[in-house]
Amino acid sequence: DEATRASAADALGAFVLGGELDEVDAALAMRAEEALLSVALRVDEPARVRASALESLAYSGEVGIRQLIEDAYYAPEEIMRISALNAMGRSADVRWRGLARAELQNPAAAMRAAAAQACGQLEAKAAVGEITELAADDSLDVRLAAILALGRIGGKTAREVLEAVRLGDDPDEVEAADYALEELMFFASLEAE
Repeated sequence: DEATRASAADALGAFVLGGELDEVDAALAMRAEEALLSVALRVDEPARVRASALESLAYSGEVGIRQLIEDAYYAPEEIMRISALNAMGRSADVRWRGLARAELQNPAAAMRAAAAQACGQLEAKAAVGEITELAADDSLDVRLAAILALGRIGGKTAREVLEAVRLGDDPDEVEAADYALEELMFFASLEAE
């Protein structure tokens, strides 16, 4: 079942990340990476499953993963391009900031949302203005992604935007703004130490 395989690929991401953080046995993390890599490279595999595998592999520091992300970014299927943006954010590789920022203007709402999320994960401070604009996007998914990204990036402008959103009428946006402000304060306290 395609959905089950995609979920399994998602779940293996925790093992890859755990391996990178030395919280999981290296052999177990390597087995997870090998399984994900075999799925990500299999062209007859459904895009949804390959996308999940790529996003889980993005936690890996292995050299070839960057090329897989780039290949997915230029793939014809939108699901793979969205997955590439998600993988860029998970990779923590700041070299992706420019591409993620460029996609904030994409006509497709799903791409804008993924780009905002990636910019947040990559702490792309230069994108705060564009992400602030997305906090007023027509799409709720884009607005929520922008709100959460501002919380991760932090700074005075982000805090002001989040506090304004927190006073709004939309309960989803208010909840996201509360969470984002908590995250903003948490990361600010870590930087102050």
